[in-house]
Amino acid sequence: MLTLDDETLCQFCEQIAREFQPERIILFGSHAYGKPHVAEELAQDALVTALELWPEEGVPENPGAWLMKAAKRRAIDALRRGHMLAQKHEVIARELEWRQQRLADALERSMD
Repeated sequence: MLTLDDETLCQFCEQIAREFQPERIILFGSHAYGKPHVAEELAQDALVTALELWPEEGVPENPGAWLMKAAKRRAIDALRRGHMLAQKHEVIARELEWRQQRLADALERSMD
């Protein structure tokens, strides 16, 4: 890792911003999600993460690969969250159906 002072890091970040090719990350994210706007968020998140971590940890030897890896990790995390959320929604839906059926049964019994 290369450690930079604040001024050098700012210059480096400006260079990365100019040379950063978000289309690679957006292409990956579009394939992973099928939604370009999500892929753009992945690219932005990767760059923000870099700007937060690199001043403390130093700039990696291959910043482009680091950014792609960060975006992929975010994509995987988001896919896992989405999958977990879908599972939780299914459980809640089943629970609501069961409760509705119990209420309907109770209502029917009370009318007898």
